[in-house]
Amino acid sequence: FDALDTSSYSKITITIKGDGKSYKLRFKTKQSDSHSYITHFNTSKKWETLSFSLAEMTPIFRGRKLDLPNYKDNTIEEIAFIIGNKKEEDFMLELGAIILE
Repeated sequence: FDALDTSSYSKITITIKGDGKSYKLRFKTKQSDSHSYITHFNTSKKWETLSFSLAEMTPIFRGRKLDLPNYKDNTIEEIAFIIGNKKEEDFMLELGAIILE
């Protein structure tokens, strides 16, 4: 998608239905960046709405926290959901909405 301007927003809200497993919400400020910003969340088997402060999104590269500040940019160019538990297994994550607020 085209770059999203996040300068007027302080949080990202997702509406999801999961499978009871833990996931990570990950985004990049530029697709060419090597690092991402992440937060962890748990799911239930019901639809739920979760909100995350953009300023609390931590920088990572290949699963390692970086010595960089938390998210403070004004764009998002890529969003992903990751299970990241190093197991081969089935998973289910239904996405209802992603909203910047």
